[in-house]
Amino acid sequence: MLHRLALAEKRSVASFPSLAAGEEVGAVCPAGEACEAAAFEGRFGGDAPAFESVTVETLDALLPGATVDFLLLDVEGYDPLVLAGGRETVARARFLEFEYHFRGAWAEDVTLERTAADLDAAGFDCYLQGAHSALWRLSRGCFHAAFELRAWSNVACVRRDEPAWAAILDERAVY
Repeated sequence: MLHRLALAEKRSVASFPSLAAGEEVGAVCPAGEACEAAAFEGRFGGDAPAFESVTVETLDALLPGATVDFLLLDVEGYDPLVLAGGRETVARARFLEFEYHFRGAWAEDVTLERTAADLDAAGFDCYLQGAHSALWRLSRGCFHAAFELRAWSNVACVRRDEPAWAAILDERAVY
């Protein structure tokens, strides 16, 4: 099912750049504010910048009561905001994966340590995914300040009460 909307922490309506085909890195402009066209120069296939109004929804409102086996977020740095608007959905997920890097909410005051701690408190073990299938545990007191390096990486989280998934990730983890 395809939905033409954005996901965030709160429901609203916002502007979104109508980028050229193949351009994936966009961002919802703050509610009630105009987008800065200069920030998107050269990213509209040679045309003048254009923006469209989109509905901003929460993950919980989009998937009310849904059973979630695997939740994958790739929202160009706004993963913490989507997670915040999806606490109930995340709580029902068996496996969660999201991006961590230097764009979007990660570029502001959101930290990987705080996000991992919130998920830890919700019953998840989270791992930073590295090269060659390496996993570094972020949960249960294993977080290290070096993990805050804001480079493109993924974080995989599994519910502790999912023994098969938990065992698979734990046996591949680096401590």
